[in-house]
Amino acid sequence: MFSKEFFIRLLAKLGNDGFILDFFGCKHANSKEFCKKSIEYLRNIMILNQYLELGVLNTLRVDRDTPHGVFLMAEDGKDVLLPKAYVTDDMVEDALVEVFLYTDSEDRLIATTIKPKAMLDEFALFEVVDVAPFGAFVELLEYPNKEGMVHISEVSSGWVKNIRDFVKKGQRVVAKVMRTNVKKGQIDLSLKRVTDQQKKAKIQEWKRLQRAEKLLEFAGAKLGKSLEESWEEVGYLLEEEFGELYEALEYILIEGKDILKELGVSDEWADALYDVAKENIELTNVKVDGILTL
Repeated sequence: MFSKEFFIRLLAKLGNDGFILDFFGCKHANSKEFCKKSIEYLRNIMILNQYLELGVLNTLRVDRDTPHGVFLMAEDGKDVLLPKAYVTDDMVEDALVEVFLYTDSEDRLIATTIKPKAMLDEFALFEVVDVAPFGAFVELLEYPNKEGMVHISEVSSGWVKNIRDFVKKGQRVVAKVMRTNVKKGQIDLSLKRVTDQQKKAKIQEWKRLQRAEKLLEFAGAKLGKSLEESWEEVGYLLEEEFGELYEALEYILIEGKDILKELGVSDEWADALYDVAKENIELTNVKVDGILTL
């Protein structure tokens, strides 16, 4: 029995489906369809979650349909219910589905296709909207109307006599996500589990996002698009491809707008994004001194 790791290495080595078909001896028309399905199955193995992971996105296989929804299974055979409200027509047996796992009020594991704005163990920037004796209520800055709470026990590693000595209404704080409640749309957070370095990195990331969003808005205005339309048409695609919108704009400036066309971005968007990046982003030159010994 070959392991999952064997097939991952094999597919990586062979590269594309044409080579794989030859490798498996699928040169005849009557066997190609079977082989293609086998290849699809092997590729699915590579992205299927080995086990169910709470608080993060999971890629799971549709195992069976029930009146209450579909059960999704990880590689280890453990399954979880995706309620009927989130089931779509394409979720047939053996299809792969990306879901977020959380626990309900009775601590039962539940799946949802709704993706939370902050994942378990990630860091996010919040604004304090209210302070109570037992904790602070905050709002996620990247996504307005997403609320969170920092319990007094998670405010500081030391003794907290008065919570208002540590957090104040209107203050911006970097917090670590401890638990997410998708149904209530609330996030449980911690301030004491964030280091100074993590705070600095998150604040820098936030500033870059704000600047990048403003540049995206400029590019959209050239085409008569709103900011929301700009995000839908190109913003989310660039974030997915480059990890960060500002980094995508820097990359466009360095490599040229043809890189956007390779991603399927229209000529008008490619021109607008390149022009805005060229007008507003100044690349930093780094000088490196050293001695090279050959």
